[in-house]
Amino acid sequence: EMVESQRLPAPLFIPLLEGGTPESGFSVLEERYGRLLAEKLSKAALQHYFTAWKMARYHGVLLVETIFEFGLFEGGIYLIDECITPATSRFGSMKAYEPGRPMPFWGEEYLPSSRLPLSESQEALQHKAYQSYHELYLQLTGQRF
Repeated sequence: EMVESQRLPAPLFIPLLEGGTPESGFSVLEERYGRLLAEKLSKAALQHYFTAWKMARYHGVLLVETIFEFGLFEGGIYLIDECITPATSRFGSMKAYEPGRPMPFWGEEYLPSSRLPLSESQEALQHKAYQSYHELYLQLTGQRF
């Protein structure tokens, strides 16, 4: 039995087709585009993921989840939007990681374990998000921005 925040044995590839739901999954992708193309998309997504995952781990960051947007043009598969950013991914600190406990994230769901009360101003929220993203950037690159 798995516990909260436990690492999965392998990453999940969950395709979401435009206008579809995540539950549609690989079989719908395969029905629409054929098995060969569905497998190429899965392989491309997992290659991008593992490249980023290894780099992040090297710097003490866990790449927990991410989204890639691919497009097709003249038979080729192209990555068509930003990826591995706080807007498209969830990042966690390896220092804070402990299976069985909630994991605080940097990223799109800005520190969900410490949501700000409604009385905080939007400016304060933006400042805290900026600080969080700056901390993530510093952790990954060793540089300030």
